[in-house]
Amino acid sequence: MWWAKITDYLNNKSVKLSTADLELLQRVRLGKMADSKIDPFEDWDVDLGDKGFEHPLSAAPEPKRRFIPSKWERLKVSKFIQALKKGWMKTLAEKAKD
Repeated sequence: MWWAKITDYLNNKSVKLSTADLELLQRVRLGKMADSKIDPFEDWDVDLGDKGFEHPLSAAPEPKRRFIPSKWERLKVSKFIQALKKGWMKTLAEKAKD
């Protein structure tokens, strides 16, 4: 194969390419992975197990609404307090005494 020879101008030598080298060049020219044994679309099987993650997935600060109870939670708690004060509902300690 006379066409499989290239000239290395840096070392001033003529180099004969092997069939493996030619296949690698052909794959690169076609825009494929250089190594035919590598599958870039292989399915990942990631086992996270029960590892505790120390870092959040995003670096965004926590929104304010996560620290303030919602309106509906406040209304529910106020109904429980009112029921306790009027005697409609008993605490666990009062139930244990009865």
